[in-house]
Amino acid sequence: MHAIGLLTAAAWRDYLSGNSAVLTARLRALYGNDPEILKSRLPLYRLAIDTFIDAYGETHEIVVSRAPGRINLLGNHIEHRGGYVNYMAVNRETLLVASARQDDRVLMHNANPGRFTPREFSIGQLLPSGERGDWLTYIQKTKLTPHDWENYIRAAILHLQDHFPHTPLKGLNLAVAGDIPIGAGLSSSSSLVVSCLEAALSLNGLEIPHLEKAEFCGRAEWYAGTRGGAGDHAAMLYAQQQAVVHLQFFPLKTQPIPFPEGYRVVACNSFVEHAPPGIFNERIATYEIALMLIKKRYPEFANKLRHLRDLNADTLGVELADIYRMLLSLPQRMTRPDIRHSLPEDPQRLDTLFSPHPEPKEGYRV
Repeated sequence: MHAIGLLTAAAWRDYLSGNSAVLTARLRALYGNDPEILKSRLPLYRLAIDTFIDAYGETHEIVVSRAPGRINLLGNHIEHRGGYVNYMAVNRETLLVASARQDDRVLMHNANPGRFTPREFSIGQLLPSGERGDWLTYIQKTKLTPHDWENYIRAAILHLQDHFPHTPLKGLNLAVAGDIPIGAGLSSSSSLVVSCLEAALSLNGLEIPHLEKAEFCGRAEWYAGTRGGAGDHAAMLYAQQQAVVHLQFFPLKTQPIPFPEGYRVVACNSFVEHAPPGIFNERIATYEIALMLIKKRYPEFANKLRHLRDLNADTLGVELADIYRMLLSLPQRMTRPDIRHSLPEDPQRLDTLFSPHPEPKEGYRV
């Protein structure tokens, strides 16, 4: 079903206060026919629209974009190594209301201003035209305030500007409302990247092929300090009702697995916040270092080892015991000097791996 498209903020408010058949059909397409779920979503939409109207007025033509939270049932943190993961979207989400501006400034307000204070930035000031087209170099030299919600808005918009370097993006008026628990491992931050990208594409008349959006969002979020994959974003973009999304990257493959009728997954909030980005980036570096060491120690297999998933008996044409012998030949832990001494051929690659996190006190768990 097509999106509803541009309407004034006042018209959206009227839609939400009445019994619009168009809106009801769109909500059912998104959430299914469960009346309790449909009823639970409407207050968040009203809150998002009210937040926009309070900040910018009711006459602007707006789009409303959304991205759900997600859970990973099996395969944690292996999609960026080429492994399979099994995601489901949940009925909590981030809603983003946006209108286009005549300048290149991005203004943002949140329905929870006590935790997420208003912010604004200029696209051209943060990413001048002469610096566009080399995203990794740009983000490596960018200094940010850690954990600021603005970073995820910047990530989507600045990466989009970097991707279309000769098309000056319009500025945006943004309002955000969400009910995904923060820091609970349901990817509230990634949902902000996805919903912001969708709004920016719509209001600028730009397109990114749907099957490329997930990896685009993954690279965008590197701006905020992580160096992970795009599995969370893929779950939000490709999830289907009553299905597990079985997906793998390099290349991207998605397969919806129907979930049995009459069954539900219940996600309980433990109120324990997940690990900080530095820990995650350390693990990414450890995976990469281990693979670099194996390729150096076993050069006869180097051409077959593009991703860590390739370290298996079938791909390499060896016995399973040989795989374990290869793994056991690696040190359990290594310091950065140890790693540089063992891998002197690619110091720039190591600098890139080390830069987004502090050195672990006991060394990398190779």
